[in-house]
Amino acid sequence: MGSRRQFWKRDWLFWTVAGLLVGLASGVAWLSRNPHTLWVDRAATWPAIGSLAQQFRARYPQPPVAPDRRQEAESATEPGDRTPEAEFGARPSVWISSSTPLYATPRLDSEILATLEPVTRLVQRERRQDWYGVAWGDETAWVYLPDYSETADPPLGMGVEPPGPVPDLAPEPERLAEARRLLVDEAVTRVGAYHLYTDVVDATMVSSLSIAVPSLEVVYHERTGLRPIDQPRAAIVLFESRLSYERFKAKERSLAGRPSSGHVGRGVVALYRQGREQSEVHSTLLHELVHLLNRRAIGPALPPWLDEGLAEDFSGAAVSDAGRLQPGTLAPTLSRDQDRWRATGSQAALIGLQRQLAAHGSLPAIRDVVGFDEEEFHASGERAQHYALAGFLIRYLFAEHGDAFRGFLASVADGGSARAEALLQWLGQSWSDLDTGFTTWIEGWPSPLEGVVAIESRAE
Repeated sequence: MGSRRQFWKRDWLFWTVAGLLVGLASGVAWLSRNPHTLWVDRAATWPAIGSLAQQFRARYPQPPVAPDRRQEAESATEPGDRTPEAEFGARPSVWISSSTPLYATPRLDSEILATLEPVTRLVQRERRQDWYGVAWGDETAWVYLPDYSETADPPLGMGVEPPGPVPDLAPEPERLAEARRLLVDEAVTRVGAYHLYTDVVDATMVSSLSIAVPSLEVVYHERTGLRPIDQPRAAIVLFESRLSYERFKAKERSLAGRPSSGHVGRGVVALYRQGREQSEVHSTLLHELVHLLNRRAIGPALPPWLDEGLAEDFSGAAVSDAGRLQPGTLAPTLSRDQDRWRATGSQAALIGLQRQLAAHGSLPAIRDVVGFDEEEFHASGERAQHYALAGFLIRYLFAEHGDAFRGFLASVADGGSARAEALLQWLGQSWSDLDTGFTTWIEGWPSPLEGVVAIESRAE
């Protein structure tokens, strides 16, 4: 009986130890395939074993995630057709830091669609563990963000610096070379501080671009109170042919499906001449250059109403006889064709807003306009109105709340929030007061000629 009891004790101890060893080995094997699980992430913050957990995670990098066919089918549905996850009507965004690649599928070995410029905000369509599916033109691109925090104030959750002024980007050599290959009989000159590459043979058109550009940065500082850092480095490419411009634009996936007569990206400002008035080309160039000034003076991660609104404010202004831009005015872009009038630019924008007021008695709420994300702001069919609202809202804020609005801009440039609530706090107004004030101000603008046909021919 005694020997049997000893054997049972030895047998029990053996199987207990063996079970523990097997369980430990299984756990290590599972963790090696899931090194970014929440347990390991938490252990990495503990004082005693934090360094071991970090070494373990570095030794076993997360393997690429295999595509999920069911989720791929769901991702083909537009995000507006699915029930929002955050709150009704909300579209979550993902803040992405400098030099982050976008992948075609949620795998580290898949095709890289693009490498983003500093601090970009994209609409999130879905998520698979540490992979985020984001809107990229008409497609869904994938970005791998293992340490992303969805609760921290963007873009601090990415561990990058708060939005603030950034130096101008020099032209990406491959991108500039691609644009120049599409030029016929290229000529190289300068427009202010920028190099201009063009195949436009109209010398008057080319020289007209230099009228307001040299003083643009000085005027920007006077109006906003902000002085852009660094110096201009981008290049300008002016195509004669619209087809050449469209071919160049087609390489920018973020512009897929968006009408435009000009854009800026990777240090290259591109626009075209064909079929357009000199004033339209002039305005388009100023619009894109103001985007570059916004980056250098405020930061790259601006909400669309602010970035596009400032660009519309400056580019739609008149130019004095001395060649100086006059913010707060409207460029004289009315033209007559027999018994009909045609309007473009800021004149067309004003006519559109006044016609909406006459027809409906109100304008879209300012709170909605300043809350739009990129996808909402550039929505097909509403884009022209959103540009008009943003441009004239900026004019209104400078005219009626100048000091407070400049304080808001300075705060954003210093790393403060650019959200709607921050704007409201700086202005010391209610949304209702702003709506009323803005509507009254728009109504007070001298009405353009009766019978004018408002045509928004430019949509950057």
